[in-house]
Amino acid sequence: MDKSILVGNSLTDEMIEAGEHLITALEKKMNIKGALWMFSRETDKWKLVIVTPDVRLSGPIKTYRKIQATSSRLGTGIDVNDMSVTSEQASSYLAMKNLLKTGKSLSKLRLTDNFINGVHIPDALVYRMT
Repeated sequence: MDKSILVGNSLTDEMIEAGEHLITALEKKMNIKGALWMFSRETDKWKLVIVTPDVRLSGPIKTYRKIQATSSRLGTGIDVNDMSVTSEQASSYLAMKNLLKTGKSLSKLRLTDNFINGVHIPDALVYRMT
Protein backbone atom coordinates (compact mmCIF):
# COMPACT_ATOMS: atom_id res chain seq x y z
CA MET A 1 0.00 0.00 0.00
CA ASP A 2 2.54 2.58 1.21
CA LYS A 3 0.90 5.71 -0.18
CA SER A 4 -1.43 8.38 1.09
CA ILE A 5 -5.10 7.65 0.72
CA LEU A 6 -7.30 10.55 -0.21
CA VAL A 7 -10.04 10.48 2.41
CA GLY A 8 -12.94 12.61 1.28
CA ASN A 9 -16.68 12.42 0.80
CA SER A 10 -16.71 9.04 -1.00
CA LEU A 11 -15.88 5.75 0.69
CA THR A 12 -13.54 4.00 -1.71
CA ASP A 13 -12.53 0.35 -1.97
CA GLU A 14 -8.98 1.50 -1.19
CA MET A 15 -10.12 3.08 2.10
CA ILE A 16 -12.12 -0.03 3.04
CA GLU A 17 -9.17 -2.33 2.34
CA ALA A 18 -6.68 -0.08 4.17
CA GLY A 19 -8.98 0.17 7.20
CA GLU A 20 -9.42 -3.59 7.33
CA HIS A 21 -5.65 -4.11 7.04
CA LEU A 22 -4.99 -1.64 9.87
CA ILE A 23 -7.64 -3.11 12.20
CA THR A 24 -6.31 -6.64 11.63
CA ALA A 25 -2.79 -5.49 12.61
CA LEU A 26 -4.02 -3.46 15.60
CA GLU A 27 -5.86 -6.49 17.01
CA LYS A 28 -2.48 -8.03 17.75
CA LYS A 29 -1.50 -5.02 19.92
CA MET A 30 -4.71 -3.78 21.48
CA ASN A 31 -8.27 -4.70 22.31
CA ILE A 32 -10.45 -3.37 19.48
CA LYS A 33 -14.09 -3.20 20.64
CA GLY A 34 -15.34 -1.27 17.63
CA ALA A 35 -14.03 -0.14 14.27
CA LEU A 36 -15.85 1.64 11.47
CA TRP A 37 -15.63 4.24 8.78
CA MET A 38 -18.16 6.97 9.59
CA PHE A 39 -19.21 9.88 7.40
CA SER A 40 -19.67 13.32 8.91
CA ARG A 41 -21.94 15.78 7.13
CA GLU A 42 -20.29 18.61 9.12
CA THR A 43 -16.85 17.98 7.64
CA ASP A 44 -18.10 16.25 4.46
CA LYS A 45 -15.48 13.60 5.15
CA TRP A 46 -15.08 10.00 6.30
CA LYS A 47 -13.22 9.11 9.52
CA LEU A 48 -11.92 5.76 10.66
CA VAL A 49 -13.31 5.41 14.19
CA ILE A 50 -11.54 2.97 16.52
CA VAL A 51 -13.05 2.05 19.88
CA THR A 52 -10.59 0.67 22.41
CA PRO A 53 -10.14 0.61 26.20
CA ASP A 54 -6.59 1.88 25.54
CA VAL A 55 -8.06 5.40 25.29
CA ARG A 56 -9.28 5.13 28.88
CA LEU A 57 -6.24 3.22 30.18
CA SER A 58 -3.36 4.98 28.39
CA GLY A 59 -4.97 8.18 27.13
CA PRO A 60 -5.92 9.29 23.63
CA ILE A 61 -2.51 10.69 22.64
CA LYS A 62 -0.66 7.46 23.41
CA THR A 63 -3.40 5.50 21.64
CA TYR A 64 -3.21 7.72 18.53
CA ARG A 65 0.57 7.30 18.48
CA LYS A 66 0.32 3.52 18.65
CA ILE A 67 -2.27 3.44 15.86
CA GLN A 68 -0.34 5.90 13.67
CA ALA A 69 2.91 3.95 14.13
CA THR A 70 1.14 0.76 13.04
CA SER A 71 -0.51 2.52 10.10
CA SER A 72 2.84 3.96 8.97
CA ARG A 73 4.64 0.63 9.38
CA LEU A 74 1.99 -1.10 7.27
CA GLY A 75 1.87 1.69 4.71
CA THR A 76 -1.93 1.92 4.86
CA GLY A 77 -1.90 5.57 3.82
CA ILE A 78 -4.44 6.45 6.54
CA ASP A 79 -3.35 9.61 8.30
CA VAL A 80 -4.01 10.31 11.98
CA ASN A 81 -6.19 13.26 10.85
CA ASP A 82 -8.48 10.74 9.17
CA MET A 83 -9.01 8.80 12.41
CA SER A 84 -10.88 9.17 15.64
CA VAL A 85 -10.32 7.10 18.79
CA THR A 86 -12.76 6.68 21.63
CA SER A 87 -13.15 4.46 24.67
CA GLU A 88 -15.66 1.67 25.05
CA GLN A 89 -17.50 3.88 27.55
CA ALA A 90 -18.42 6.53 24.95
CA SER A 91 -22.18 6.98 24.55
CA SER A 92 -21.94 6.79 20.74
CA TYR A 93 -20.27 3.37 20.97
CA LEU A 94 -22.74 2.08 23.56
CA ALA A 95 -25.68 3.16 21.40
CA MET A 96 -24.25 1.48 18.28
CA LYS A 97 -23.33 -1.65 20.21
CA ASN A 98 -26.96 -1.99 21.28
CA LEU A 99 -28.07 -1.74 17.64
CA LEU A 100 -25.70 -4.34 16.21
CA LYS A 101 -23.03 -6.80 17.20
CA THR A 102 -20.57 -8.24 14.72
CA GLY A 103 -18.69 -10.60 17.01
CA LYS A 104 -14.90 -10.85 16.94
CA SER A 105 -14.53 -11.38 13.19
CA LEU A 106 -14.32 -8.39 10.87
CA SER A 107 -17.45 -7.51 8.93
CA LYS A 108 -18.34 -4.89 6.38
CA LEU A 109 -21.83 -3.86 7.43
CA ARG A 110 -23.13 -0.71 5.76
CA LEU A 111 -25.49 1.59 7.66
CA THR A 112 -27.05 4.39 5.66
CA ASP A 113 -29.31 7.17 6.92
CA ASN A 114 -29.95 5.69 10.38
CA PHE A 115 -30.88 7.23 13.72
CA ILE A 116 -29.42 5.75 16.91
CA ASN A 117 -30.80 7.22 20.14
CA GLY A 118 -31.72 10.36 18.23
CA VAL A 119 -28.28 10.76 16.64
CA HIS A 120 -28.26 10.74 12.83
CA ILE A 121 -25.72 8.43 11.21
CA PRO A 122 -25.66 9.52 7.56
CA ASP A 123 -23.38 6.68 6.44
CA ALA A 124 -21.08 4.14 8.07
CA LEU A 125 -19.23 0.95 7.24
CA VAL A 126 -18.81 -1.19 10.36
CA TYR A 127 -15.92 -3.64 10.64
CA ARG A 128 -16.49 -4.55 14.28
CA MET A 129 -18.92 -3.77 17.07
CA THR A 130 -18.65 -6.02 20.14
